Amino acid sequence: AGTKSATKEETAQITNQVTGQIGWRREGIKYRRNELFLDIMESVNLLMSPQGQVLSAHVAGRVIMKSYLSGMPECKFGFNDKVSLENKQRAPAGDDSAVNTSGGIAIDDCQFHQCVKLGRFDTEHTISFVPPDGEFELMRYRTTKVSIRVKISPYCPFVMKRT
Repeated sequence: AGTKSATKEETAQITNQVTGQIGWRREGIKYRRNELFLDIMESVNLLMSPQGQVLSAHVAGRVIMKSYLSGMPECKFGFNDKVSLENKQRAPAGDDSAVNTSGGIAIDDCQFHQCVKLGRFDTEHTISFVPPDGEFELMRYRTTKVSIRVKISPYCPFVMKRT
């Protein structure tokens, strides 16, 4: 059996766990007003037949955070819906084995910023982290288990001109 070399992100997380050091945020940051902005951006991608039948669909999402917090704050986020993240970030590309059996949201692929404490995510299903200062991408995800709740009718008008 061969050995697997750790990625840069995995190496940083191992170092942080061993030393307790946080390399993505400097100490002594102070703001008059502590602020935190969270933007969730999703793209819905559909492939439809001419009759309006959805042939394939997936959602690609990003969670962008702007953090202007003093000190070394620990932030913690949970999910409103039941979220199944069985494959997490360790899933190989193209692996669609996540099955939505709970009536919740099945995430096929999920990647976190290095500041996220993965151990807490695995045990508590919350995103716990000390954020970098400023803007960064906290999380990126993808799901192919999409339920389209609106009727979409393809309509492509065209005019024929005589030549």
